[in-house]
Amino acid sequence: MTTTYFKTLYDYSYHMHHRLWESIMSLSEEQFIRPSSHSIGSVHEQITHVMDAEETWLRRLHGEEPPYHTVHDYPTRESIRAAWDKVEQGLRSYVNNLTEARLNEQLTYKRSNGESFSTPIWAVLLHVVNHGTDHRAQIMRQIHDMGGKTFAQDLIFYLRENG
Repeated sequence: MTTTYFKTLYDYSYHMHHRLWESIMSLSEEQFIRPSSHSIGSVHEQITHVMDAEETWLRRLHGEEPPYHTVHDYPTRESIRAAWDKVEQGLRSYVNNLTEARLNEQLTYKRSNGESFSTPIWAVLLHVVNHGTDHRAQIMRQIHDMGGKTFAQDLIFYLRENG
């Protein structure tokens, strides 16, 4: 895997996140916070979780302790989006400044329960994109079920449009 590969993946991922936000912003407040037994809850809970997970990994990549956020920390779409924009900027900067040698280095970190792990940086970066794709699909299912507009998020479609 190369740094170019990861730059492309992160461009794709954030392009799709931005499209998802268009769909989220079209929801009513009731739809946004509507409880759901699917996955981890409402669209509000899902989108907060994705933003928090990406910030957690960004902090770990920088050797920092991550904060763990809940929907109470981000009560509105605007507050989540503002935080996520900062996380996006941080992850893009990290990926854009990444070297090939750094990709294979181990990242040692602790989970919130104190358990320690070491994972290659390339695997962490891939996980972040994969996790985001998984939750985008879950959120789009919720939006679809509420009658909202969704979109195809296939990587190949993105590559055809953005070569």
